[in-house]
Amino acid sequence: MFQKYKKPISKTLELAQALYEKGYLTYPRTDTEYLSEDEKDKIKQLLQTINNADLEFRGSKSIFDSSKVESHTAITITNKTPKLEELKEDEKQLYLTVRNRFYANFVKEECILDKTIVKFDLGEYKTKITGTAIKQQGYLKYENDIGESEIPKFNLNEEFIPTLKIEENETTPPSHLSEADLIKLCKNPYKDLLKESEEEDNDDDEYKKILEGSMIGTEATRAIMMEKIKNVGYVKEQKNKLVITNYGIKFIETLEALNENLWKEKTAELNKNLKRIYKGEITSEEVINIAKQELKDIMSQNITITKVDNNINKDIIGKCLKCGNGDIIENSKGYGCSNWKNGCDFFIWKTIANKNINKANIKELLLKGETSEIKGFKSKTGKMFNSKLIFNNGKIEFKFN
Repeated sequence: MFQKYKKPISKTLELAQALYEKGYLTYPRTDTEYLSEDEKDKIKQLLQTINNADLEFRGSKSIFDSSKVESHTAITITNKTPKLEELKEDEKQLYLTVRNRFYANFVKEECILDKTIVKFDLGEYKTKITGTAIKQQGYLKYENDIGESEIPKFNLNEEFIPTLKIEENETTPPSHLSEADLIKLCKNPYKDLLKESEEEDNDDDEYKKILEGSMIGTEATRAIMMEKIKNVGYVKEQKNKLVITNYGIKFIETLEALNENLWKEKTAELNKNLKRIYKGEITSEEVINIAKQELKDIMSQNITITKVDNNINKDIIGKCLKCGNGDIIENSKGYGCSNWKNGCDFFIWKTIANKNINKANIKELLLKGETSEIKGFKSKTGKMFNSKLIFNNGKIEFKFN
């Protein structure tokens, strides 16, 4: 849902819960992508009700595996089918996503791909290119996760002399994670998302870790966690990626200063202990006592933590033209001086004479004392005009050419 529709995790959970309450989907708060083996008869009946000629029952281990199910099985559609036109648009998107994933698992037709791999040996260096073409759709009819890519025609064992050149480039930092990436990382904290591997992860090992509790949170609590870290201001979204803020960096630095271990290994360990309580391997009192002792150790330290500046997460646009000491910071209504507590009242509204004043205009004004000509102001009488904005005697005024 995030990758296709850019729906936040919390919204997806909300939609899944609503469709579950209406009887269209099974219980949504589950960590598994498998059905239990005792559900085979139920799924057979469901497929008969659906009566889709593309589908047939398959009882394979890749679908039905009780060893990978703990409390709730994978989310599927039910035998209660909604009228799609009566669903809200985002409910419809989610329902079709679950339905199509369900259909894809029971498609009769085999998916056939024509895949070409061309390997190049360049002395001690090796590289390759891959081309993929769909010859027979199969499950891709309902959930197409294959990107076709054409490459030139090659013959087996063909040799040719390439033209090579050396280019000097700088390495780039790893990409920021999206919400979907972070969810995967919480589900398997020890998986390195930043490294590409030719081999798929071992599914059995991954589910073993999940059933042991080696993860952070649950499908439900992760959605709440995502919203909280955004709302508090530890991270912000930029082009559908999560980017840590200055406030988030300060939070981590504070934990380190307090010698407080809340890294993924520690968090996964706490989650594992909760799973052990569930299995009766350890008592809740034992886990609480461990937590109490850790809190005592933290509180007994003689460490001073500096107060976080309220403006730490705000973008500083420039220096104040009036007092000369404060920073100009954007808020919901305009651009004001951070030195307001000491009496500086310098403020520029985001809308002047019915014209939106953007950040680039403000930066230019703070740097040069005036802006370039801005078009589209509107007077009280409704007359349109163009003008510069200037700083004059502590105020923002119009300057006409």
